[in-house]
Amino acid sequence: MYIWIRFSPSVKDSVDEDDMFVDDADDYDDDEVEDLAMSNRKKSRKNIGSKLRAALKKGIQSETPFYEKYYLLCTAPITKFWTTQIFYFMFLGLFSLATLWPTCGNRLLDGIVWFWVLMIHIELVWRTYRKRQKFKTISLLWSYVDIGLITFFLIILGLRIVRLYSGSSDYTEAKEFNCYALIYFYYRLLGVYLPISPTLGPMLIRIQRMITQDFVVFVRMFLIFMIVGGVTIQAIIYPHWPLNGELLKRIITRPIYAMWLTQVSDLDGDPRCSPDYERTLSYCHVGHNYSTSQEGYMDIKRLEQCPYSSFSGYIVTLKYVMICKLILVTLLFAMFSLTNAQVNTIASDIWKFQRYVLIEDFVERLTLPPPLTVFNVLFILMKNIVRKWTASVKKCCKKTKNEHSSPCAADGPWDDAGFWRKVVQEYTAREDAKADKDAKANRLDDVLTLIQEDLRRQQKDNKRLNDRMLEIERLIKAQATGQGSSD
Repeated sequence: MYIWIRFSPSVKDSVDEDDMFVDDADDYDDDEVEDLAMSNRKKSRKNIGSKLRAALKKGIQSETPFYEKYYLLCTAPITKFWTTQIFYFMFLGLFSLATLWPTCGNRLLDGIVWFWVLMIHIELVWRTYRKRQKFKTISLLWSYVDIGLITFFLIILGLRIVRLYSGSSDYTEAKEFNCYALIYFYYRLLGVYLPISPTLGPMLIRIQRMITQDFVVFVRMFLIFMIVGGVTIQAIIYPHWPLNGELLKRIITRPIYAMWLTQVSDLDGDPRCSPDYERTLSYCHVGHNYSTSQEGYMDIKRLEQCPYSSFSGYIVTLKYVMICKLILVTLLFAMFSLTNAQVNTIASDIWKFQRYVLIEDFVERLTLPPPLTVFNVLFILMKNIVRKWTASVKKCCKKTKNEHSSPCAADGPWDDAGFWRKVVQEYTAREDAKADKDAKANRLDDVLTLIQEDLRRQQKDNKRLNDRMLEIERLIKAQATGQGSSD
């Protein structure tokens, strides 16, 4: 456990002579360094006895007591993090086993999972309350959502356990609900396990930005092509499909699955249904609807799930596949790359802030992880009971003492004027300090303004001096040229 926290005694603000020698040795030559080293060794031999005597005098008093070490170790955020992760992985393994248990499941295992989730819920409520008291401006929306979902899971799982003991329960519904809950508890681990890593934390921020921005835009654009593609493909390939819930399901699922696996087996139609399709082509005409007759109804009933092969079916399917796979998916990857490049510069800073929030979250957690949180809860309850009992005893004793003494003798007269005088003095001191700070800032602005004016004036003088120097050089050159011509 000492790999997490190191306890070091307090060090005085002094520098060791060997370190001073190493720092000063860079300013000398090799011979001088050797001489200084020999003299330093002699001094260190003389000081060994004094150092040993000083260490013996200190003894064990400078060391931190063991119980304080143990308390600091158990309440450190890094200790809470690792113990919480270990127990949470154990919980996920137990929950997975309860979900995979065949048929009706195991009632004892379900009860253990329910109790474990209850302890997680209690700890979540506790730290949310503490963060609400400590950080007034921080958003706790996801904590409230987490509390609501876990409460819903506790209610549903508790009702299922009660139904198993009282009568019967639908094990298929229970399996489905356990699967949804298991997915949530696994995904819930991403908000705690990944942000602490310096590699996975910024990556999680990039994924979050890509989902909340790019993927949402992609889905809004994809919905248009999905709806029209699903409706047209279903209407062409299965023209006799009745209007029911299965029709809506096929309209939605077929274009979504076409993003990865395109269904083309029904584009060629069914040879056994081709004669029926040819016979029913003349069913609909003005004045007579043959589809409403008994014979027509039986033909259409046979053709409800028979695919119809046509050239338009290939055109509509290819159009949808080309738009989705070649254009929309490529556009999505391009948007992901652009967002990743934009977020890459600030992902580290955002991750550092989220890591600080995560550390503060573990500071507010209870010492023992779920399901051992029950011992923390019992300790807190006993501590509050003892505190209230002690306060009531003190109040009772104080009341009994006041009955036997004079009310005025117990406490002196309240100095109201002195209290307000102190408040006024503190307020005046704060205002004076603020005024001095503003005055210093104003003086600094004035000095900077004067310096800027002097710089501008100096630049003008330098420019004027350069012009005059150039003029003098031209005059000297002109004179030299005149003398040369006269000679």
